[in-house]
Amino acid sequence: MAPLIGALYDLDNKCVYGIIKLLILEGPVWVYITTDVDRTKNCRASWLALHTNPLRWYITKMSTQFTFEHFTGILTKAYNDLGHYGESY
Repeated sequence: MAPLIGALYDLDNKCVYGIIKLLILEGPVWVYITTDVDRTKNCRASWLALHTNPLRWYITKMSTQFTFEHFTGILTKAYNDLGHYGESY
C-alpha cells in the first residue's frame, strides 16, 4: 500500500537492494541481476527478476535457512564496509 515514489522509497529501495545483493552475490541467481539494475541499485527490479527466474526455488530455500543472526552479521559487515570506504548509509 506504500507509494513507490519519494525520498523515503528511494532510500529504502537502495538499502534493501544492498541486502538482496549480499544474499545472492555468491550464488547462482546473481546472473539474473542486470548491470542496469545493479548500477541503479533498484530493489524492486531485482526482486522481480529473481521472482520470475527459473531458480525461484533457490530463494525459497535460502529464506528458510536465513536466521536473524545471519542477517545481523551481514548487515553489520555492510555498515562496516560502507564506513571503511567513507560512504554514508
